[in-house]
Amino acid sequence: SLDNILAVGGAAHGHLGLLIFGLMLSIPIILFGSELVARLLGRFPAVLYIGVFVLVHSAVAMFFHDAIIASRIHTTTIIEVILSLVLTGVIVGITQLQARQRAGRVSGDAPAGA
Repeated sequence: SLDNILAVGGAAHGHLGLLIFGLMLSIPIILFGSELVARLLGRFPAVLYIGVFVLVHSAVAMFFHDAIIASRIHTTTIIEVILSLVLTGVIVGITQLQARQRAGRVSGDAPAGA
């Protein structure tokens, strides 16, 4: 995927040998890893919520550690974690609500507010 290529390219820091090695190593990991993740999610759907939290927390940390933001807003790790948990809850709640609404439309129920 494009994000994998960009990540490997960034990690290589312009070194062509490292770039080629990284791509040759990462492609099989992505292929086999994606199958493992699909099986894991099929068996333990709650793992998806952990993944959502990891992505949200990464975004929150990147936001607060940006030079412009960090010079204006001072935060602690605990605040970042709490904000990440709240945002994860909002995201999961919205997706659950949307899934219920879609399921209602598929079964023939009228959408809420109609």
